[in-house]
Amino acid sequence: MSEKTLKNNSHFGNKLRELRKSRGLSQAGLIKEIRRFYPSITIKQSRLSQIESTSHLPRHQHMEWICDYFDVGYSYLMGNDMQDTELSLRERGLLRLLRRGQHLAAIRLIANVFVRDDIEEKQS
Repeated sequence: MSEKTLKNNSHFGNKLRELRKSRGLSQAGLIKEIRRFYPSITIKQSRLSQIESTSHLPRHQHMEWICDYFDVGYSYLMGNDMQDTELSLRERGLLRLLRRGQHLAAIRLIANVFVRDDIEEKQS
């Protein structure tokens, strides 16, 4: 795993944990909320723990409910310090692809963002 990927995983897990705790929820409590608001989503507490412990990024279907439930954009969860509740056009496009079941297109969009970021980082 690259250093940048590890950094993004760390941001994501830390932000998710902060958001969960800000709502006064335990991991089990968040899972109950997920089942209540998103009945088609299944996630085990062990998986949520892995995501929060920064060892894993969530699956694409989990990204959508995390952003939706906490009313934050994906970029905020990936480490942007400004909490924009308004989703960027790219994030809206990603969510639209995920909702339509176009998972491969969503993965390509995410990959393009990481490649673009990597190129910009090398140029600076």
